[in-house]
Amino acid sequence: MAVEAPGLEGMAICCAYVPSSGSELSNLSLKKSLALVLPPYMLPSHWMVLDRMPRNGNGKTDRTWLKEQFRIQAQPRAFAAAGEQLQMHGSTPSAEVPRSL
Repeated sequence: MAVEAPGLEGMAICCAYVPSSGSELSNLSLKKSLALVLPPYMLPSHWMVLDRMPRNGNGKTDRTWLKEQFRIQAQPRAFAAAGEQLQMHGSTPSAEVPRSL
């Protein structure tokens, strides 16, 4: 799924998946497999491993919840990157960097 990314990235491709029970599928092995069939710009840059897919009231995958989780996951990186940019210019960020959930 595409999720709006903070900063200059625009949209980020995100992947949430549920590995088969007993499977030791990692983000790296999945990314390597996808790289064989997808062009680089289509490869996910953010990953989330779940025990089960979230469902909405209609029993469909809750894409709204997934997008919110990816947005929350990206916030600390955005604040950290902004802090690094400010430090390079001799300033420090005034807001505290939130911790990831």
